[in-house]
Amino acid sequence: MIHTETVAILGKQYRRTYSDTKMLLRDGIEYEDAIDPIDAEKVYEESYTPLEDLTAEEAMEIIVGGAT
Repeated sequence: MIHTETVAILGKQYRRTYSDTKMLLRDGIEYEDAIDPIDAEKVYEESYTPLEDLTAEEAMEIIVGGAT
């Protein structure tokens, strides 16, 4: 099931979208969860492809765009 909640990051409001099955799909791209500006009108649906678990190091490499 897809859930949304409002979160504050550095004083700004964002919408967090996530699935209790850890599978989101938007425009053919799969996500574990998504953080969007509160006024963004992005629509996600559940994917039926299980996402592989990432280690914290792998996630950081994705976020910063390279090895840490």
